[in-house]
Amino acid sequence: MSGRTSHEVVIVDAGGERRIKVSGVLVIGRESGDVLVADGTISGRHLQLDGSGPVLLATDLGSSNGTFRGDERIGSAVALQPGDELRFGSATLRVVAPAPAPLPAPALPQADETSPPQLGPSSGRPPQATAGVVRTEAVEVRFAPGSHGERIATSYAAVARRARSTLAGFGSEPWGSVPIVHLIDPFHDGVELVAGGAMIADGGAEAWVVVSPESPPEPPHRVLALMFGAAFPASADLQLLIEGYGLHRAGAPEGDLSGRPLPPLEQADGEERAAMAVSFVRFLIAREGIDAFMRVFAAPAGRGDETVREVYGPSLGQLEQVWRRKLASGGSDVKTGEFLKLSLRYLRPYKLRQVEIFGYMLLSLAFVAAFPFVTKRLFDSALPSGEFSQVLTLLLALGAAFVVSLVAGVRQAYQTAWVSNAVTRDIRQAIFDRVQVMPEPWFAAHPQGDVLSRLFGDVRVVESGLSQAIGQGVFQLVSLITSAVIMLSLNLWLGLVVLVAAPLVGVVYRSMANGAMVRSVAVQEQSSALLSVAAENYRAIPVVKMFGLADRERRRFAQQSDRLFRSTRRLTMWGGLFGLSVNLIVTILRLGVLGFGSWLILEGEFTTGGLVAFLSIMGEVLSPVTVLVSLSQDVQASMGSLVRINEVIDEATEPEAPHLGPVPLITRELRLAALGMSYDTEHRALDDFDATIPVGSRVAVVGPSGSGKSTVLRLLMRLYEPDEGAILIDGVDLRSGSLRSWREQLGVVFQDSFLFDATLRENIALGRPGATDAEIQAAAAAAEVDGFVATLPRGWDTLVGEGGANLSGGQRQRVAIARALLRNPRLLLLDEATSALDPATERQINDTLRRIAVGRTVIAVTHRLASITDYDSILVVVDGRLAERGTHDQLIRRGGVYARLWAEQTGQPVPQPEPIDLIAALRRMPFFVEAPATVIERAVAAMVPFAVEAGRSVDEGDGIMLVTAGRAEVVTVSAMGAVASGELGPGDAFGVLAALGAPPTASLRALEPLDLMHLSSEALRVIAATDPALADRLRAAPADAPPRSATRIGRATLARPKSPPRGAALPPPSTRGPRRTMAMFAPPKVEQ
Repeated sequence: MSGRTSHEVVIVDAGGERRIKVSGVLVIGRESGDVLVADGTISGRHLQLDGSGPVLLATDLGSSNGTFRGDERIGSAVALQPGDELRFGSATLRVVAPAPAPLPAPALPQADETSPPQLGPSSGRPPQATAGVVRTEAVEVRFAPGSHGERIATSYAAVARRARSTLAGFGSEPWGSVPIVHLIDPFHDGVELVAGGAMIADGGAEAWVVVSPESPPEPPHRVLALMFGAAFPASADLQLLIEGYGLHRAGAPEGDLSGRPLPPLEQADGEERAAMAVSFVRFLIAREGIDAFMRVFAAPAGRGDETVREVYGPSLGQLEQVWRRKLASGGSDVKTGEFLKLSLRYLRPYKLRQVEIFGYMLLSLAFVAAFPFVTKRLFDSALPSGEFSQVLTLLLALGAAFVVSLVAGVRQAYQTAWVSNAVTRDIRQAIFDRVQVMPEPWFAAHPQGDVLSRLFGDVRVVESGLSQAIGQGVFQLVSLITSAVIMLSLNLWLGLVVLVAAPLVGVVYRSMANGAMVRSVAVQEQSSALLSVAAENYRAIPVVKMFGLADRERRRFAQQSDRLFRSTRRLTMWGGLFGLSVNLIVTILRLGVLGFGSWLILEGEFTTGGLVAFLSIMGEVLSPVTVLVSLSQDVQASMGSLVRINEVIDEATEPEAPHLGPVPLITRELRLAALGMSYDTEHRALDDFDATIPVGSRVAVVGPSGSGKSTVLRLLMRLYEPDEGAILIDGVDLRSGSLRSWREQLGVVFQDSFLFDATLRENIALGRPGATDAEIQAAAAAAEVDGFVATLPRGWDTLVGEGGANLSGGQRQRVAIARALLRNPRLLLLDEATSALDPATERQINDTLRRIAVGRTVIAVTHRLASITDYDSILVVVDGRLAERGTHDQLIRRGGVYARLWAEQTGQPVPQPEPIDLIAALRRMPFFVEAPATVIERAVAAMVPFAVEAGRSVDEGDGIMLVTAGRAEVVTVSAMGAVASGELGPGDAFGVLAALGAPPTASLRALEPLDLMHLSSEALRVIAATDPALADRLRAAPADAPPRSATRIGRATLARPKSPPRGAALPPPSTRGPRRTMAMFAPPKVEQ
């Protein structure tokens, strides 16, 4: 190409020195490429040079040992200037040809999957760099003269210098390189206007920041963090953490993210990404500390998530879920008052015992109240009098007060322990009751270990804090008030000094409470994670043994134990600092009171006995304060557990409103009306899924793995609610009735049917509590359980073991079937009921299921197609949509998805569908019966293929439609409403009556993806114009038409069966050929 810039480089290797011109793309390597280098340490294709532009670009091609510019390992699209030198292995490459013109900084390559990280709204090419420069030891800022960048360059460089100091030691920052930041005006990238944001070059050497008077520049902290962070081996995996850390160091606000729908972290963009990144990073730092967070950046390339698991336990995705739950719950900011408020909620049933406890508290203070007055009198009068009788009297009075306090204290301790344990029992029961009505998504988000930790560990911690709060806490508070009154009565001024200084303890408590709570939450979360590891290991013992995973499990448990140790240590250290701070205040206060009291005595304003009494009662004032502080530490330690308990108690339960009536019994049909369902923001489990299931039919739901078939059952069981659409029972929305009444109509047999550790009889009886023995045995006989009862040690009273461990797989499934049959369900749901069984047992269970299904509505989800060949209807689900529907034979002949699945399982070839004979199909239409072959051929040539998605409708009236693949129902509209009056399959025509001149009264609704050939009315008129006989037949009445004098009584529409009789002949299926369009004859409008 003429005018192309040429660059020159010198390559020095073991073979000598070579001078090479580079004007296009050139590859350097050991075995292949344009330039071969004799060095065994470089890769076969090692380095690419691109000299097609004004700047020479070098790209490392993923070599093993890397390519280096100085000490920096380059990535892709690194700009080379004259004098730059690259090292790869023992070879060197030096740029010697000057650029053809004074060059500012290079433009970035167009964005692709390995594009540089972006902070702005676009990925396009920024404009060429600028001439003005502000240089500092920390950063070089470039700008175009006269631009807005020139006005802010100096201040931006100053802020960038401070930003670099806060990022000291981060990534490549210590290497001494000076990053270049270009302040550029908004530009158009060929797609849209880039009005803000920034872009970072690969390797982190340069950045482009868009600035304008209307758009402030990106914070230098974020930009520099990405530039320096590019040196981390796993920077591609940790880019969001790098961004968030830079924003965190800049002190960026998180914003209010709670209560907002947020995208996945990796998909967030713009200001939302910034707020989410800094919030997530601060969550990680608070969880394990800054040192643990920084260890993540040491991850090897491609092992970012693995390193996160080593440091934090959960993966990055799991940590994101925990962070999102904290945002959704508004954080874990629980105050001491809220702790006491929750306690009072459970204390109300025990009000009388609390009154009794309070009375014992007052009696137990008899000694505290008597001691200062006895002491004062002892030192001021009894001892100076020299009469031992006065001393003895005072001591006897003090002893009596002590006995009263002792007896009352013992009784108080007993009643306090009784109430505390009763309240703990109630909290644990409340949590367990709440778990029973939690929706299915809650269990998916909370592992078993986490739930058990809340139920036992967290409740036990709250029990400790609660017993201290309602026992010692109240007692110390009453003691403090009593002692304060006595102290003020002894000396007002000294008492005021103590009371004024005592609140300093509360100030310390308040200032350190939040830190204690955060550490307490971390301890409980790590305890939960440790329990989850242990529980998972226990369930997986056979896998651990067979695959030799014991060492891996030991390391995993040890790592989690270390994380719990570190969290506990931080909480304990915080509590120790808390106690030392309080003791320092108390000691200073004691010394101050002693000095002030001594001065009052010397001034004659106070007595020695009074000072001794005051010091003793002062201890009774400060002691409750210090004890209350100590108790507050127990309460703080309980706050983390309380947060987790509240998350369960306050969680929304399954949608069961008390005012809802029962769901009507199914009598006609079950309709799944345009169901849509998503488990997360990225995947669609069901999309516009529409099917009708008549009562008494057996329907199977099949499809590839992950197609959404199990989601259909989950929605039917109302474990989840659909995002769109509804489930209709004889036309009534399922959500208009109570959840309990609907589930009473269901019988469910799961793939892994769980049996309780109870007797065989009791496990079957769980299907319907209150059933008689005769009913239990009848259900067992129907499920053929009675066939093996006699072989069990104790017959019906044999314990089946935990999870049914004492029974075989087939026996467990038969017990589960009997349990479902005992309910006499209107709808029997089978969720992969035989997939875990051996072939012989599977055949036996399938025989049982066929027998018990007679007269019942059965919906089965399975991937074993051999078990459903005799089902009335099979729904084939692909990517959440209904792809096919029909009987086994129909679907096999159709040669679609089901036929392929059948072929995969049986090894039989997929039958090839025969094409529809369009000429024969047109010949069956009344106006084409006697038409010449040339007319039929012209009609075939004028037909246009088009497709209709399942659930969509197309109206009658614009020509003739011929079904070539799929099935559809004809919906006729009359005075009686819309009625499904029949089904059409391959070879059937729709719209013939309208073509003959009848008013359109019907529509065609696709039951599955439908292929049609459309002959428009306009095309039919054009063809009729060339054949007068055809035109006459279109205008003339049929020969068997009634006379005009006949009485017209209107049109009767009768509903017909949705499926043809079993064994009826069907037209051959079609081949879905390529779709084509004709501008002259457009297909009819498809209704959404």
